[in-house]
Amino acid sequence: MKHLYSSVLSVHATHEIQTASDCDVYRLPLHRLLIALCAVLVFLMLFGCGRKGDPFLSDPIIPVKVRGLTTVARPGAINLQWQAPRKNVNGADLLDLAGFYIYRARELAEDYCAACPRTYELLFDYEYDGPQGQRPKKSRYSYRDTAVRPGSVYAYRVHAYNASEASGQAAGPATVHYDAAPGTPPVFKLERRNKLVVLSWQPVDRLSDGRVADDSIRYRVYRRVQTDDYDRSLNTEPLTEARFEDIPPAYDTVYFYTVRALRQHEETALESDAAAELQLEYFDLTPPETPQFLTAIAQPSGVLLKWKAKTEKGFAGYNIYRRKGRSGEFTRLNPDLLEMNSWLDTTASRRRRYEYAVTAVDDSLRANESALSEPVYLYYIVD
Repeated sequence: MKHLYSSVLSVHATHEIQTASDCDVYRLPLHRLLIALCAVLVFLMLFGCGRKGDPFLSDPIIPVKVRGLTTVARPGAINLQWQAPRKNVNGADLLDLAGFYIYRARELAEDYCAACPRTYELLFDYEYDGPQGQRPKKSRYSYRDTAVRPGSVYAYRVHAYNASEASGQAAGPATVHYDAAPGTPPVFKLERRNKLVVLSWQPVDRLSDGRVADDSIRYRVYRRVQTDDYDRSLNTEPLTEARFEDIPPAYDTVYFYTVRALRQHEETALESDAAAELQLEYFDLTPPETPQFLTAIAQPSGVLLKWKAKTEKGFAGYNIYRRKGRSGEFTRLNPDLLEMNSWLDTTASRRRRYEYAVTAVDDSLRANESALSEPVYLYYIVD
């Protein structure tokens, strides 16, 4: 019975009448109103007659507001993003999230009044598919509204609702002044300079509807890795120049980049379609420093080689090279990387002249190798 009453009271409180704070009106589809009215009738028939005691019941337990509601306006769509609430209004954990109601109000730009009440209609019922019995994860949810027209002002509110269909507090309104976005940036290029990635593109001079753009066009650059989607732009402030420099966070990773033009219209930033995506295999290209102070000592069991140990970050090991005399090509002697800063060459033949060198190798995917150390010359003879 408590479950039934909570559902009825929730529908009556949040969807049928205008809110007390701003006089905005919410409209539900007819079938939802009929369900609510039937539930009220059943409740009155069962418990309305002869009931004594306190006529006031406690408020239903409903979710708090969704978090971080944002909008991004692009050609042909307005994208909404938000995070699920993790608490109920009474402070308890939200363990039965069932979905989100997305409401929208629309006005013509010439009729827009920021302070006036407006009528919201249910745009979409977004069902939550996460596990029950635990707080929602901190992931972001999104919805793409494609039923938009230039010259309109849209306002969005999002409510979370629980398994009893009790609707939570409203987040918003998020208002979008929708109009023509800028054209897509052409000729998008990428150049790598050691750690630095330099992105550049041709400036945008037209809007998506063909009109000439003014000098207010700005830009946002986006980066993602292969398993992720584009989220927030890399630049916190819109760029005025058609150029951006980036240092990615990690080597040995494949990154993808794109750029969007930005036009400020009233209080809304309108983004263009994304430029053709560029891929960057961001491998470490810098070899370790060359080992120093190599020495060679003739011993009965072979030629003992020693050098100064390396302590730099990302170091993997050493390679030993040898050639006969002081001409010809150096040949690598060790089949696997050496971890110690000494090695015994047991393959050296006595009464032969050799020249040795050592290199350092890092632990990157490319296994960058340093230049040869200063060679040491040895005539292998043991008394």
